[in-house]
Amino acid sequence: MLDEGILYRPVGSNSVTLRQLEHLIALTETEWFTLQLLPYEALCTAMLVGSVLLAQENGVTTAAYVESAALGQVVDKPSEIKRIVDRLERVRSAALPEYLSVQRIKERVTTWS
Repeated sequence: MLDEGILYRPVGSNSVTLRQLEHLIALTETEWFTLQLLPYEALCTAMLVGSVLLAQENGVTTAAYVESAALGQVVDKPSEIKRIVDRLERVRSAALPEYLSVQRIKERVTTWS
């Protein structure tokens, strides 16, 4: 899940941003990558302060890496993992489905070209 702001906030030059967006589109064509945009209209701010990476074993989340501007932290306490996963699921429920996310990215690519 990515915040829709990535479509409007360039990183580097326009060509760098364009290549990054094109790379995201290409990744969605693989079977192991899923992309969802969290649109502005969702008015959801949970989890926007940094990235979250979940480690799973046999489909069960066993640890999480939570990153913020100040630090990164590995979480392996089951109650904390549950809280993180629940929050991610609430955010995911507000995100666009992948096909609409990709469509929105493709629309923005034309403006960076």
